[in-house]
Amino acid sequence: PPPAVFVVSCAPPALAAMKFQAGMVGAITGAGSGFGREMALLLAQRGVHLGLADINLAAADETVALCEAAAKAAGFREAKFMAKICDVGSSAQVFEFADFVKSNLCKDGKIDFVAANAGIGAATDSLAEPVEVMEKVMRINLLGVIYTSKAFLPMLIEQKRGSCLMLLSSTAGFMAHGRLTSYCASKFGVTGFGESLMKELRDDHPHVQVTLVHPSFCDTNIYRNSMAVTYPELSKGLPTTKGGSQAPKKTGTGCLHDGASAAAIMIRGVERGATRLLISPEAHLWDFMVRVAPRLAHSKAGDYISTVGASLAKRIGPWTGLTRAGVPSPGLDRSLFAAAAAAAAAGVAGLTRARL
Repeated sequence: PPPAVFVVSCAPPALAAMKFQAGMVGAITGAGSGFGREMALLLAQRGVHLGLADINLAAADETVALCEAAAKAAGFREAKFMAKICDVGSSAQVFEFADFVKSNLCKDGKIDFVAANAGIGAATDSLAEPVEVMEKVMRINLLGVIYTSKAFLPMLIEQKRGSCLMLLSSTAGFMAHGRLTSYCASKFGVTGFGESLMKELRDDHPHVQVTLVHPSFCDTNIYRNSMAVTYPELSKGLPTTKGGSQAPKKTGTGCLHDGASAAAIMIRGVERGATRLLISPEAHLWDFMVRVAPRLAHSKAGDYISTVGASLAKRIGPWTGLTRAGVPSPGLDRSLFAAAAAAAAAGVAGLTRARL
């Protein structure tokens, strides 16, 4: 079939939509900031009980306080929010967190939503990256997702009315970038694990939805945390993003999405039954390139097209109403992708002159 038909036909089908309602139970790792905190705040406004884990307990406690205020403002005074310290790179701590959630929030052994969100990055030359840094990135980003899935899947399966396991990958989980070797390896691993698990559950437990999330560049603390792993001295002066409706979000990254708008896309995607979410226009552009023209995607010309397309999307974003403070409407990212793809078409025209 033509490439465009192939791209559509290979996309996983959407499942029956799951709607978040008051009284449901969820668990989120990496809930002390970024996507984790913003998802927690959105679910708190729906009256969902939440178990919140983070390696920084003070940050998780702050998220609990923000969730309690958000739930109260929305009229859900009975909603419960509990925090626990958890290093997702430790299987023992992840299973302890699952037991904590089970004993305090879902004593019937059933849970509705789990987000394996915790992650970290490291940006440096592969040869210069210390082995211990590579191991830490793989342990948190990949093994942390696997441990979280293993710990919570029995409870998700028990929820026969339908449940969702969200796995945070990245655009670096399907299109590699230079000087991100350990990060790309970990996120490619998450993608492979998630797609395999998706098919397994489709056959054995079809009521459990797996949603793979592929964010591109978003304004969260992962940039500062990544620097803290590889260049701790340089990271001390970087600004942070605390999250929450009253907290400043701009950290100078120039990203189209911040944690709040990206989290809104994630929650809405779960409710649409999406099995794969691409966040930001350049994510759609890169996905298109690796599927239709993989040779181009990994060439110098592909780097240029990616840069031009991402820049074009960011310039068009404010004009379309897709601002950092706003929540994008369904399909708006795709409309921006179409504009960015025009830049890709111009690059493809000169492909015969590129040295691949």
